[in-house]
Amino acid sequence: MKKEREFLKELYQNRIEKIPFIDYFQNDRYLRKILFDRDTTERHHFTEIKILQILNSINYEIEDFKKLVLSSEKYDIYECAKTFAKNVIYKLDNIKVPKLTKLLLNDFVNEFENSNLIIANVLEFNEYSFKKQYGISFKKAEQNYRELKRHADNYFNDYLKNIDKKQSIKREDVQIRKETSVHNLDYKEIVLRGIAEKAQHLKSYFISQQKLVLREYFVEEDVFYDKCNGVINGLESNIKNQMWRRQNELHMMIERLDATQIQQKESLNNQLKDAIPEKGSINLLHFTNGKLIGNLTYDEIKLLKSSIIESEKIRQRKNEVGQNDMKNNCNESKLTMNEIALLHFYKGLQISRENGDSIAKQYGHNSGEKLFQRFTYYSSLANRKGKPNPLTPKRLKNKIELLEKVIGLLPNEKQKRAIDEVQILKNIFQSEFE
Repeated sequence: MKKEREFLKELYQNRIEKIPFIDYFQNDRYLRKILFDRDTTERHHFTEIKILQILNSINYEIEDFKKLVLSSEKYDIYECAKTFAKNVIYKLDNIKVPKLTKLLLNDFVNEFENSNLIIANVLEFNEYSFKKQYGISFKKAEQNYRELKRHADNYFNDYLKNIDKKQSIKREDVQIRKETSVHNLDYKEIVLRGIAEKAQHLKSYFISQQKLVLREYFVEEDVFYDKCNGVINGLESNIKNQMWRRQNELHMMIERLDATQIQQKESLNNQLKDAIPEKGSINLLHFTNGKLIGNLTYDEIKLLKSSIIESEKIRQRKNEVGQNDMKNNCNESKLTMNEIALLHFYKGLQISRENGDSIAKQYGHNSGEKLFQRFTYYSSLANRKGKPNPLTPKRLKNKIELLEKVIGLLPNEKQKRAIDEVQILKNIFQSEFE
């Protein structure tokens, strides 16, 4: 535990110089565990973990790739893009974490702007000074970068398709194994092992088992509870049938006695009074083919039955709450096209002509084409943080308020970029109008 606490403290520590791609591990439990498992006590600094060292090297590759267009020197765009993509993939292959590879490459492919190019243009004030400094016009540099990135993106997308194909084959293999093993799923054992749980924990036991069976065998919630109820009803019937047979035996024995056998008849009548389900039990060794030992009483069966009914009700209530939350979200004030476009951009979600209509309808709009156009517009860094035209206090304030509203709709891990861009707009407002 001490090592885990130290690891987490270092992972979330604020640093003057941010570790490249550290947010992937901060925001994902699976990747966090991978990083912790790969960590070693031999290192002197957190940044010496091998995964982070490789990611730092990849970050340098990306930065150099972006700076390549800030040069008047001639280079083969296709070969440079191919070499860059192969180097990045080679390093990611050495990490051997497909989820991390997909996140990093998808983020690169979905990043439309070259931040190095934008910064260089801002620093040079105008086209003339930019060309004098770099020997190439800003427009030409932008064009070269689009072409360069297109080739790299194609290479990355082909690689990602291969990853998806391999994972799909792997999932199919797992699915086949699980579908085969689901026939061997022993609901009788699941129910009877609940007897070992304390009465107050029994409902939690069934809820956790339902989640486990869903995750491991893809068995839906209603099927799980139907199967468990079937087992419990079977146990109840087993005891009732035992007692019914015992009652019949005792009645037949009493009928065979003559009037002089008073003591024997009294003994059998007392046994008949006790031949009721509430006083019956099931021998688990015989009932479970040797998997469990001991006797299961009728009271324990009743406890199992009431517990599984309660656990099913708890799950149903949680599902209803979740559905109500979804309805409440849908009933929130309708977002504008600009808000939807920005929300998707900052979340890293694409809006295209193909999916525009369906996304627009989710938010109560009809025009997917208009939404696609707004998304394309806000995909440009200049359109998000640049001065409105014409520049007036009202228009600039509206732009700031638009971004601030979107920030409130974003998950915490997706807010930083939008917050930084709002601050730029506020700085412009301060310098122009205050």
